[in-house]
Order: sequence, then structure tokens, then C-alpha cells
Amino acid sequence: MRRRAGSLLLAAAVLAACSGDETGPTGAADADVTVTPTTVTPTTVAPTTVTPTTTDAVTPTTDAVAPSTDAAMTYRGAVLAAGPVAYWPLDDTTPAMAAEVGPGGFTGTYAGTVAVGEPPAVDGGGTAVAFDGSGGHLYVGDASGPAARALALSPSLTVELWFQPAAVPSGTVGQLARWRWYGWGLQVVDGRLSASLWLPGPTPVALAGPTLAEGVWYHVALTKDDSTARLYVDGAPVAESPATGPVHYVALDPAQDCCGSGGGVAFGRDGDVSTDAAHFLTGGLDEVAVYDRALTADEVAAHAAFRRR
Repeated sequence: MRRRAGSLLLAAAVLAACSGDETGPTGAADADVTVTPTTVTPTTVAPTTVTPTTTDAVTPTTDAVAPSTDAAMTYRGAVLAAGPVAYWPLDDTTPAMAAEVGPGGFTGTYAGTVAVGEPPAVDGGGTAVAFDGSGGHLYVGDASGPAARALALSPSLTVELWFQPAAVPSGTVGQLARWRWYGWGLQVVDGRLSASLWLPGPTPVALAGPTLAEGVWYHVALTKDDSTARLYVDGAPVAESPATGPVHYVALDPAQDCCGSGGGVAFGRDGDVSTDAAHFLTGGLDEVAVYDRALTADEVAAHAAFRRR
């Protein structure tokens, strides 16, 4: 009973951290967002609901992919076999651009202090990157741009990555992965892993994960199918919540956005402009992938088994 109460308290903290900053240009909750999806093109009028990318908009991968039994399969091969919409191995040799090896070609941009060529999280992997916790991050694109629209996946999706916290201070919200406004996210809240999704309304869904240890690589996957959101850590499910219906995505007019850019997609930082050091990741990141379906439990476990020994 005490453990259940603790999980509920953390879920409330996740919602406070994730919903408290989802405010409109005036700082009030964005109640004027149109829930009925409309097609978004780069524009100066906002807010506009981003049309979620269905599996028909990307090369269809609606069926689960059986985990490979090939002992020679590399982690990259396993991810590509699972059919990602986008995949950043983070094997980059300079802290400028992050190569994307999936079908979208959504090259990301490093900003701030980023160390490349770090030891990888997985056996047979190339390298990882490390962020300094005060500005270093990987930015993929603005919410109204083609990369963000392709990653506005619904009703099913998976966000998967490896990360290694160098510090897990209390009282902070470090962003691992974020589609903003609304959308999806992975965060470290008060030293514990958490995940969030937004459904129409907008209605937040929060998943509370375990307490983290410094210097340890974690495999993390947030999945959503037609009815349920799940959070996996190191191949095992740690939380789930009902999540029926589409995911809610919004692109704001940057001129009316309280945070400046109208939203976007980023790793190691919020998806919007932030100067708060508490919102940046302090530590390593590796093998980031996004899929247009919910990976199965077996697939998630198979990917986690590639942990570097």
C-alpha cells in the first residue's frame, strides 16, 4: 500500500512538472486549442493542432516484428529491422550534426556543450554522446516543420533510447526526449524516471518509473497502442495507464509562444526554448529511435539485452 501511494505521489509530481509548463501565450492553460485535427503548414497564425502522422503516412509497419534470433545481429540491425520512423545512433564524430539513419533523414543539430565519442551503451555500438546539463542537447526541429510532423505519431508509437544520468538531483525535471507542445516526453523527475503523453482535451497521461542511480546506463521505451501507454526500463514494464485515442500535438505561432519557438522536438532538453538548467539532461545519451507502432514486450526486452557488458 505504501509503494502504491508513493507511485501515486510521483505520478502527481510528473503531471505537475509536465502540465504546469503546457500553458498558452498568456500563461493560462491552452483551452482554445482546436481538438479536431487540421493540416499544419508553417504559418504565423496559431495555435494550430498538428495532424498526427498515422501509419499510412510513413512506410507501414503495423505488424509486430519478431525479435531476431541471429546471434550476429547488431543493435543497429535490430532497431532497423523493427522499422523506425527515425533513428539517431549518436555515433557522430563532431558535436555539430546528428546523423539520422532511418527512412526520414531527419538530421538533428547539437547545441551547447556536447561531448561526442563517449563509450556506447550497447555491445557492438559505435559511440554515445554526453550533455553537460546546462545547455547541451540535440534539437530535431520546430513543431511546424517536416521532422516534427513526421514524429507526431498517433494512435500508436514508441520512443526508445539509452541514457546514463551523471547526476540525479532532487527537485529538478531533466528532459530526455520531448515533442512539445503536448505530444510525448521522457523525463527525470526528482531523481526518478517518468514518461508523459497528451490526449485530446488536452488530457495528460503520466507514468512513474524507478529511482535512478548515477553512472548506470538505462534502456527506456515509452509505448502507446490503441488503448494503453506503457513505460519499460531495461526490458521490463514498470508502469502502464489507459490511453485510448489519438495523441494530441500542437504547433504555436512563435510570436505568441511564451517560450519562444512554437514548440519542437528535442533530446536532452525540452522541445521548446528553455534557459532553465534544471530542464537539461546531465549525462549520456545513445541509440535514440522513434517508431510508428508500439513495440511488443519481447521486442523491447530483446533490444535491452544488447546492454554493453
